[in-house]
Amino acid sequence: MTVMNMKPFSRGTWSFLPSLVMMMLLAAIVGCNKTADAKEETSVETSAKTAASDAARVDKVVVYYFHNTRRCPTCMGIQKGIEEVINGKFSKDIDAGMLEFHELNMEDESNKKYVQQYQLSFSTMIVAAEAKGNTLKWENAQKVWDIAHSPDELKAYVEKVIQQQLDLIGRNV
Repeated sequence: MTVMNMKPFSRGTWSFLPSLVMMMLLAAIVGCNKTADAKEETSVETSAKTAASDAARVDKVVVYYFHNTRRCPTCMGIQKGIEEVINGKFSKDIDAGMLEFHELNMEDESNKKYVQQYQLSFSTMIVAAEAKGNTLKWENAQKVWDIAHSPDELKAYVEKVIQQQLDLIGRNV
């Protein structure tokens, strides 16, 4: 049996330590800069949105129902409930040009901008308050999935969310 003569804490064993410390320090500095940049971008976007909303009054509400190409009965039922509420409760708002409804397939290339804007990953209803074509405020009414199999509750919820945004018309948000 051969026994090797090894020193447990020789200089060669720890020679990587300064490099490791430098890499960790560099990662921390780069990570902090990215965080600062992200915060700066967010505050610029917030400032721009605030300035835009101060100068604009809500003039229209747009209801979007986003879905994928393959649709289940629940998805189609949610859309049907939304359309029934809009056509039944808000027909005057539609006729006056204060309310629009759009059904959009999230998988269509032409709708990718909405998927990014509203940070979508699944079918949902978005209700957006707009001024001169710019979205000032929006709500992801994803609760429609929780109450999809309770038609009366679904319709009451859809009506409430849409009405809350319609109440903003003529106001700065």
